[in-house]
Amino acid sequence: QTGQLMFDASTFEVWGAALNGGTLHLISKENMLNAVTFKKYLIDNKVNTLFITTALFNQFINEDKTIFNSLKHLMFGGEATSERHVEILRSQNTGVDFRNVYGPTETTTFASHYIIKEKVDKTPIGKPISNTQMYVLNGNELCGIGVPGELCITGDGLARGYLNRPELTAEKFVKNPFGEGKMYRSGDLVRWLPDGNIEFLGRIDEQVKIHGFRIELGEIETRIRDIEKIKDCVVIVKPDSTGDKAIYAYYTGTEPVEISEIRSKLAENMPEYMVPAYMMQLEELPVTKNGKIDKRALPDIEKKKINEYVAPKNEVEEAICQSFSTILKFDKVGAHDSFFELGGDSIKAIRIISKLRETGYSATVKDIMSGKTAEKIAYLIKKNSNEQKYDQGEVAGYVVSTPIIREFGEWELANPEHFNQAEMYPVDGINNAVIKQAIGELVKHHDILRAVYRNGSLEILPIAESKLFDYYEYDFSDVSDKFKAVEDKCTEIQSSIDLENGPLVKIAVFDLGTKKRMMFCIHHLAVDGVSWRILGEDFETAVGQLNAGEEIKLPDKTVSFKQWAEYIDKSKNNSEIIKDKAYWENIIKNIGNRIERELANGYKTGMTGVVFDKEFTSKLVKETFNTYKTEINDILLSALTRAYSSWKKCDSLAVGLESHGREFLNGAVKNDRTVGWFTTMYPILLNNSSNYEELIIGTKETLHTIPNEGLSYGILCKKMPDNIDIYFNYLGQFEGNADDTSEEIFSTGVSIDDGNRIGGNINFNGAVSNGILGFTVTYNTLLTDPDNMEHFMKLFRDSLTEIVEFCSGSNEEKTTISDLTDEELDEDIMGMLNDFYDM
Repeated sequence: QTGQLMFDASTFEVWGAALNGGTLHLISKENMLNAVTFKKYLIDNKVNTLFITTALFNQFINEDKTIFNSLKHLMFGGEATSERHVEILRSQNTGVDFRNVYGPTETTTFASHYIIKEKVDKTPIGKPISNTQMYVLNGNELCGIGVPGELCITGDGLARGYLNRPELTAEKFVKNPFGEGKMYRSGDLVRWLPDGNIEFLGRIDEQVKIHGFRIELGEIETRIRDIEKIKDCVVIVKPDSTGDKAIYAYYTGTEPVEISEIRSKLAENMPEYMVPAYMMQLEELPVTKNGKIDKRALPDIEKKKINEYVAPKNEVEEAICQSFSTILKFDKVGAHDSFFELGGDSIKAIRIISKLRETGYSATVKDIMSGKTAEKIAYLIKKNSNEQKYDQGEVAGYVVSTPIIREFGEWELANPEHFNQAEMYPVDGINNAVIKQAIGELVKHHDILRAVYRNGSLEILPIAESKLFDYYEYDFSDVSDKFKAVEDKCTEIQSSIDLENGPLVKIAVFDLGTKKRMMFCIHHLAVDGVSWRILGEDFETAVGQLNAGEEIKLPDKTVSFKQWAEYIDKSKNNSEIIKDKAYWENIIKNIGNRIERELANGYKTGMTGVVFDKEFTSKLVKETFNTYKTEINDILLSALTRAYSSWKKCDSLAVGLESHGREFLNGAVKNDRTVGWFTTMYPILLNNSSNYEELIIGTKETLHTIPNEGLSYGILCKKMPDNIDIYFNYLGQFEGNADDTSEEIFSTGVSIDDGNRIGGNINFNGAVSNGILGFTVTYNTLLTDPDNMEHFMKLFRDSLTEIVEFCSGSNEEKTTISDLTDEELDEDIMGMLNDFYDM
């Protein structure tokens, strides 16, 4: 039949249907991992037949249950089926021919298929495809209906064997006892069902698949047993606390063996995905009456950390460890556990500062980022004695325009009222009256939420004069397409903000039958990424207090946004800020001295993106910083510089950066509990190098020596340079909520009107959400066509992958200039001078 067929280019293998008059699409991996662009590609190219891996199918269904509705034929396979995700698609009655397909690579991909027409408790792998025969054997004996056995496959699609592995070929590809040719023994445990379909039960041997990788557990056991002082070992796979499959290792030894030692030894000759995530030493491995390892008797293992637990030895270390535990979501944090290895970043550091203040300690972001462990941070922070107290009363009045508020006015947006941020919260079991009361207290407490925007200025209204927030309730329990209904209504609400009269806060509660969700929308003039973390915690606190019959009492305010704006305005005369002027003038000069970049006559928006899987993201977040003591932004921008330089055949990249903008003269003003739009924008120039070490260190030193976190640029300079190549904004890590893994994700609608163009010709906006790093990229199609932009996306993906592998593969720590304190730097200079005079 004729039509359009598509496969993921990273897993493509030849399939016979492609020879029947269709057009074969090999979509790029970048598009394949972006639900928005992927759905658009299917529709625009009239694709009617698709094969996709089970894991990606599940991910896409979570993001948009209608993503496959334009297809005629859909096949998924490669891993065990999630019945919940299958039912989401099946229940739509879309008419899509929907199949679970099964087949090892040794059988040229597909060997069986099952047409999904009705709800089942467990989806079978189906019946053999044409010219393929399947047998269920116990040894060499055929198994009857319902009797478990090994799945063995014969037929025209069978491979000849394994290249240069004659022993394995002889073991797996045996003479076919039921006809001509060979038979492949798959190692998969299955059974016949009464209707002639086959049900997959698991693996007979110790081979499993995690994150798409086939893993021999026996090989891991062998490598662990080879380690000195290890007596015996058993390795299993089971879901961890997040629901993901993980490798667990249990071992015995002649004496205690450190987990870090085992992990280090395994990493020398095994890929990262084979190193067990969870390990425990036992006195003896449990066995059954028959003397076999009793895997069911193995104990649970707590969430992993890189270092062995070292208890805090004093009050300050205890406070730091407790704040790490609360913010970074670890049950038990020791004095030697690294902030970065636990998943920390600069925004989480702000939240840790707030937690430490509650226990009586004063710290800065620099203290957390440079100290890294509780033991070292304890020497940097101090006990609050006469810390500045901030007014806890109501704040109202005009707000002096900060650099970012001034920038907002200069953008001259087509629809400035539709420029919001929004979050969706699960509110199952929470009474609507409680929700409404809790939000009311938040808007009263965080004064900037009562602001209006008139004549280019913000004005905070008194509580008595403010509308506080708009509140809506919708019963969509009987609506068939709840996802679309919620998304459309959220977009409608988000487009209705009245900047001059307010309110800037909109709340919508959706009754969806089995669940309830709340859309929390705020105009960007009153909120930023750090603010959402504050509001999320405060909403949870307020609801908890109301449900317990208590009066709402939120944590104390830090500086009001109104007072903060006044500090910023006065700082243009501060000597510490004024001295930054030469730095920024030099940056602007160097950017202007480059070869003139191509300019476009107009702007037409294009959109793409790039997404990295959980395993890679975890390696980026937890393993790359050790070698050069880098932060995530250092690595991301190193990769971006390398990719852009390769793409444009140039040696530098001019980047417009955003930072949270909350650091001020080493934390002299406390704002970690303040809601508002603090973002600061500033330019930098990054130089490419063919040497990874030079590139990473050069990028790190450029970023780490930016004065006052870039805040002084907006204070001293009026606008960004015209010839910025890329605007880049990494928002940090978001933990997500109950929606993210166990429930469908509902959209908050369109937060920024399509007519509101900001930034430059290429804009990167990204974050780590639910353990996955992703970037949305908008660009000017009058300068760059989609194919050329996809090439750039591939260069960025490849560069980041190579740099992460380069950093995580090294165990050597290297200190650079920005890691040294002033005292250490002075000592090094004196040492060099002494060496010189001794010559």
